[in-house]
Amino acid sequence: QVIAALTERARAGVRVNLNLDALGSLTMPKYRFRELRQAGGNVQWYHQMRWYSWPRYNNRTHRELTVIDGRVAFLGGAGFSDQWIYGKSSQPRWRDTMFRVRGDSVASLQGTFAENWVQSAHELLTGKDYFPFESSSGKTLAMVVNSSPSMGGSTPARILFQALVGWCAPSKSAVCKCGY
Repeated sequence: QVIAALTERARAGVRVNLNLDALGSLTMPKYRFRELRQAGGNVQWYHQMRWYSWPRYNNRTHRELTVIDGRVAFLGGAGFSDQWIYGKSSQPRWRDTMFRVRGDSVASLQGTFAENWVQSAHELLTGKDYFPFESSSGKTLAMVVNSSPSMGGSTPARILFQALVGWCAPSKSAVCKCGY
């Protein structure tokens, strides 16, 4: 259903870029994307196995991210698997969560997608089609922290800590309750 919807939008003239993790989508037959490609959609496989890159093959992406017109993003899993929907008698159904993002953070999420896209397609995604100026309309502050296995495990946590430490000044009683 998702591929059919993307194909329909590509036929309508919308630029569709689909980037799939090569290892995570290993069992997905490439022929399933034939109609999408014929309609003008661009399908790329992130970090395909190559003889020269096999030591870094586990540098994968699990960024479950959809950005539409650079204005709205959906982040998280959508559960495209029979296991999510039906489960098995011996195993429970899986649960996945996705949420919608609007405002300033969408440009950062688009940048996250563009980072993987340039590695897969060797194409820069630029311009107002991908990064339209959108003023913030909400009241919730958000910060996008990109990470990957090649950055090291503590780097995203350190970035987040450094961003928050200036804003977090707990009271003396709060510190005492934590045992410090």
